[in-house]
Amino acid sequence: MRSQPTGGFFPEGMPRHRDRCLEACFRKCLCIQTFESHPLLSIEFNQRSLFLFNAVKPLLPSLVLSILIAPAFSETPSTSPSSPPYVIGEEIASPEGPVDAARPVVKLLVTQFAKPNIHYPVVEDTIEIFRKTFGRGNFSARVYSGETRDIGDADLVLSSAGTYGRMLGGGARDLATVVSSFAPDPNHAEGALFITLRKRADIDKFEDMKGKKATATGPNAFAGWHIALGEIASRSFNPDRFFSDLIPSGHDMTRELDLLRSGAADIAVVRTCFLEELANAGEDVSDIKPIAVKPGIHPAGCLSSTRLYPNWTIFATPRLSAQNARLATQALLSMPSGPHDLSWGIASDFSSVDSLYRAIRRGPYEYLRSWTWRRFWDEYKTYVLLLFFSIAGLAAHAARSSYLVRLRTAELKNALRREQESEKKARIASERMETLRRAGAVGQMSSIIAHELRQPLSAIVSYSQGLQRMLDTDVRAPADVLLEGISSIRSQAERAEDIVGKVRSYAKGEAPARVRTDLGQLCKKAVRTLNDARISPVEVSIAAPADTYFIHADPMEIELAIQNLLRNALQAVANTANGEVSLILDSCEGADDRRRAVISISDNGPLQNDESFEKLNSILTSSKIEGLGLGLAIVRTIAENLGGRLKFARRRPNGLTALLILPLQTEEKRSHES
Repeated sequence: MRSQPTGGFFPEGMPRHRDRCLEACFRKCLCIQTFESHPLLSIEFNQRSLFLFNAVKPLLPSLVLSILIAPAFSETPSTSPSSPPYVIGEEIASPEGPVDAARPVVKLLVTQFAKPNIHYPVVEDTIEIFRKTFGRGNFSARVYSGETRDIGDADLVLSSAGTYGRMLGGGARDLATVVSSFAPDPNHAEGALFITLRKRADIDKFEDMKGKKATATGPNAFAGWHIALGEIASRSFNPDRFFSDLIPSGHDMTRELDLLRSGAADIAVVRTCFLEELANAGEDVSDIKPIAVKPGIHPAGCLSSTRLYPNWTIFATPRLSAQNARLATQALLSMPSGPHDLSWGIASDFSSVDSLYRAIRRGPYEYLRSWTWRRFWDEYKTYVLLLFFSIAGLAAHAARSSYLVRLRTAELKNALRREQESEKKARIASERMETLRRAGAVGQMSSIIAHELRQPLSAIVSYSQGLQRMLDTDVRAPADVLLEGISSIRSQAERAEDIVGKVRSYAKGEAPARVRTDLGQLCKKAVRTLNDARISPVEVSIAAPADTYFIHADPMEIELAIQNLLRNALQAVANTANGEVSLILDSCEGADDRRRAVISISDNGPLQNDESFEKLNSILTSSKIEGLGLGLAIVRTIAENLGGRLKFARRRPNGLTALLILPLQTEEKRSHES
């Protein structure tokens, strides 16, 4: 059988001896010397170790001699210090002896681990225990590259936790993980350390390594490279562009130190505990400076720049039967401990490995390096779902809004139809009320006109009788007197005709013809007409300013309204001694800053009680000529149609004042008419 290197404290290429007592003795001697001299490790040199060293010190020449000549008598030549302990494709365990045809040959693949490593002894012990478990004729072991594509038809794989993590998608199942005195927790064992030369003053912090040349065991090494990339990604740097160049050392970490010291590389990435093992082996590493060390992260006190990940792992491929998987697990967990308490345990958490590969976009997450539907889904799943639910929500909201709009539209249509029906009913009712109002207005106007016609007719009769008396006498009447009488008769007849025409226009619903009217002249004309008619012994006095007040109205309506108010005042003082009736024309400014004309008609008739005063504002339909209030509804209607109003005020100690307020024509409206 080929002799295997022990790794750890033994120089590279040194074979494992069959005499384990001699090997252990040499190990003890070398370790004591290392602990006493190396500055990196703070291990107390106690009295027991000193006693043991003194005990074996006389035997050292013999031991050294046997070690030096052992290669000549070994079964195979020793391994070169610069070559890896195993060669990819090398058969390290072939089927030997009889083959059990009823049982399949179990094939084990072993990763080409970087040297040196204290875990090497567990490989040989594992191969030996599997030979006993499955039979020497039904078991084989071969070294492979560590790539998932090279696993082929293997049943078992002994590799790093990174290889196992990359195989999870292919149906791999971990059976056991290495434990030792250096790493008793299989979940937290392997890490990486960034190192440089102590003389490099330009590299002290993690950020100082950016853009520098790095050396590592290989681009696919787990502890020697991928873990370091994970630490770079965790610090928000791009792991693919952090270093300017990568120089592979060919799975030999000691060569990384040579590359550092020669200046070919600025930074080296080594596994956790590598420097401590070199120091224990007597190597001088005082010129090496660790970078970005995480204090207290390793249980054995080893320096580490990263978090720790699971240790070497044996996993089963889907080819391995359940029975053989159970036998393999039982054999591994029952295997005796080797040097440094090397044995197999159970790792319970490989999630850190999955998170690492996701961060550096390697292994099962290699697809993240190119834009695919899978990467798009993995990276933007949350946003896609949020967008989907937002669109779904908007669609639901739109559908609900559309339904509510249709519902509301139907309600509005029904409301509009009801409103149109109501408007139609209101219009019909309004037309009926207008018809009734006009009929009432005609009735009221008829009452007023009956009284108004008495005045011109009486005047006509009076003028006719006077002319007739003058003609009956023998005295010839002057021509100018006759012409004046005839003119007065014609004037009163025309007035009567105007009154009748106005009544007819009201009955037909025709709008009155409004023109620019001099309100002062209308007031004087109305007073003069009443005084000339001599319907009362009281003569109406008038006070009008020199200013001219123009309104936009029907002169006939205004004259009738003024005469109606004057007639009511004359009737009120009919039984009053020293009766007085006056008309005063003035103006005032309203709340809207518009000027208005105010016609005040006052009398000294009896004082109105509350009931009589309230009736002044009532809509009267009586056809009586006598008494207050006759035609007041028409007067109020005329005023309100012009934007004015009719008000009453009691005088003290007696009497009443009627205020007819009408808007004056503005200059703007006057110019528009012009």
